[in-house]
Amino acid sequence: MRVLHIIDNLGIGGKERQLVELLVGLQQRNDVACEVLVLSEKVHPSHLEKLTVPVHKFHRKQAKDPRVFARLYEIYRRFRPDIIQTWEFMCSVYAAAFCPIYDIKFINNAIQNAPEKLPEKVKWRSRITFPLSDVILANSQAGLAAFNINNSKTAFIHNGFDATRIAVLEDAQTVRERYQLSRPHVVGMVATLSNKKDHPTFLKAAMQILDKRDDVTFLVIGEGPNSEACKAMVPEKYQAHIRFPGNVTPVESLVNVFTVGVLATFTEGISNTIMEYMALGKPVVASDGGGTGEILIDGETGFLCKVSDVEDLSAKITTLLDNPALAKKMGAAGRKRIREDFNLALMTNKFVKLYENCLSKNRSEEIEKVV
Repeated sequence: MRVLHIIDNLGIGGKERQLVELLVGLQQRNDVACEVLVLSEKVHPSHLEKLTVPVHKFHRKQAKDPRVFARLYEIYRRFRPDIIQTWEFMCSVYAAAFCPIYDIKFINNAIQNAPEKLPEKVKWRSRITFPLSDVILANSQAGLAAFNINNSKTAFIHNGFDATRIAVLEDAQTVRERYQLSRPHVVGMVATLSNKKDHPTFLKAAMQILDKRDDVTFLVIGEGPNSEACKAMVPEKYQAHIRFPGNVTPVESLVNVFTVGVLATFTEGISNTIMEYMALGKPVVASDGGGTGEILIDGETGFLCKVSDVEDLSAKITTLLDNPALAKKMGAAGRKRIREDFNLALMTNKFVKLYENCLSKNRSEEIEKVV
């Protein structure tokens, strides 16, 4: 089987990481060959270090750039893909027009979150591409529900975690010294600082906790359009306790010194950040919404809290800080869940099964049965 993946960029976001980790899994198999078309010059070097598959970069002049079709045809003539799998909606628009001409199966994998309200451009792109898709794929049940689609063409496959990412970690004391983390507890949130994440609630909860105790350092890891606004939210008296280290790559060794991993957000698909916390044995406090409840088991691997509720977030972080035995138990349960239910091999096998079913002439098995 030959699969061409199309994505807008290969930066450090969630869907980009899922694609890279899928490719890492597929590289270990002899029955699937992959290539990647990236519709920009943005490719993070750390991804290329992991990949042996060809990665083609094409810089669009605009979102709707007809030259993409010429590039697709060049790849088609040489690679002859059986399947084109897209990871964003504009990529899906290109594939929806291209695949029927050359009898290529089209897996529309653009549903990567579970928005409460669909943006207008997403609505019209989904209306165009869903009817022309052979498979409409999401990384969560919540994602399919958000788009209100439920038919034999839909499927979901949860993200898988590549355990090799945490096989070698820096010594915790070395990491603490580098980031001047002298206080006993570290509570961190790893996320792009954008409107899709609820950093204001995290920062307010942090300040509320710091008003009552001084044994915690809060880390806001990541960058984005809201970076300066978030920094401006923190008065001078809290700045020694609330740090903004920016993007940290690789981030796993820093997460490994967390006492609690937090994700304050509005809605999610399957969060790679939460998977990372759990894989490293950290208890999680995350906003309830989207697919978060599909991975985080409330009261077992951490706590779900109400969206944008500062008091609830603060109270649940504090519960874990005050109860180290509970935090350890939840962290261990989270690690076990990732190893058993969200591992890379399981995800890879599900994708291969999906490809096989998609290419099957008689489609004897429902697409959705692979999940």
